Amino acid sequence: MVITDRKWDSCSGPYPMFRGSGRWSCIRAMIVMKRLVLFHIIQTYVPTGMLVLISWMSFWLDPRAAPARISLTITTLLTLTTMSNGARQDLPQVSYVKALDIWLAFCQGLIFLVLLEYTWVSFYITRREKNCEHAQTAREMSQAYQHFGQRPENSRCNSPILTPGTQRDTTFDCHGIGGLSNSMSATAALLSATGTSGVQQFLHKYEMGKPCQICINNFENIAKHIDNASRMIFPVVFIVFTTGYWLYYSWYTKDE
Repeated sequence: MVITDRKWDSCSGPYPMFRGSGRWSCIRAMIVMKRLVLFHIIQTYVPTGMLVLISWMSFWLDPRAAPARISLTITTLLTLTTMSNGARQDLPQVSYVKALDIWLAFCQGLIFLVLLEYTWVSFYITRREKNCEHAQTAREMSQAYQHFGQRPENSRCNSPILTPGTQRDTTFDCHGIGGLSNSMSATAALLSATGTSGVQQFLHKYEMGKPCQICINNFENIAKHIDNASRMIFPVVFIVFTTGYWLYYSWYTKDE
C-alpha cells in the first residue's frame, strides 16, 4: 500500500480515557492510503484469467472424450478455488464486498458454467431413441415387406397377374389380408418394384430393438452446435465483463 494524502488538525473536547472532567486539547491526523493494484494484477487477476481461458479448451475437444473434458474443467475449478482462498488471506477481512471478490466469483461461476455446458452436451451425445417416428415408419414398412414376401402366388390382390394359357391380365381383389390397410398393400407393391436387396439395406438401419441411427446423428449435431455456440458466447461474456469491471473500478471510482 502507498500513502496518497495526509491531513492534520487540532481539536479539543472531553477524552474518556483521562480521569477527571474537563476539556482536553488533541491533535487529529488523517492518512489516506491506496493499495498497489499491480501486485494483485500479477498475482491474482492474470492467473485466474488464464485459468478461465484454459477451461474453454474443452469446447474444442471431442464431445465423446468425457474423461478429458471433465478432468480439465474440474482441475481448473479447483485450482481457481485454491488461488482465491490464498488471495483473500492477504486482504483485510471486512464486511463489505471487495472488487477482488467480484472478480473471483465471476471466474468461478464461468468455469462452473463450462462444466454445466458439457453436461448438456453429454446428454445429447449419449441419448438414444428406440421408439421415434423413424423407427415406427420403418416398422410399418418392414411389416408390409414381410407380408408381401409371404403372400402365396395364387392369392387375390390388387395387382394384375398374367394368367398362363390365357395370355391376358387378370385383376384380383384383396380385402384386409393380415389386417393391413390398403396403404400397406400399396407400400408392399412399391417395395417389390424396388427390389429386395435395396429394401433390406434400408430396413437394416432400423433393426428392431436398436436405437434409431438418424436420431443419433441428429443428437450428435445438436451437441456439436452447443459447443460451437459456446466457443463464441463464453469469450464474449468474459470480454464484456472484464471491460465493464476495469472501467468501473479505474475510472468511476477514481474520485472516491
